[in-house]
Amino acid sequence: MKVRLLRAALRDLQEVQAYIAAEDPEAASRVIEKIQKAVDLIAERPQIGRPASPGKIREWSVPRLPYVIPYRISGEFV
Repeated sequence: MKVRLLRAALRDLQEVQAYIAAEDPEAASRVIEKIQKAVDLIAERPQIGRPASPGKIREWSVPRLPYVIPYRISGEFV
């Protein structure tokens, strides 16, 4: 499936990266890389996340990080 990120999600990623990079730029890069791997996994296996409310929203927790990725399956996009 193809990934379509909302502007709000992109903003969140930028904020996470900036916050962590203020203390440790290398750690910020590693965190963003782990989040990207989680997004790639969702694209490969969209049913992997648990159902969440409301409606057709699903969630996937980023392994070993305190972040949850909400997403929706819509046609060929997540």
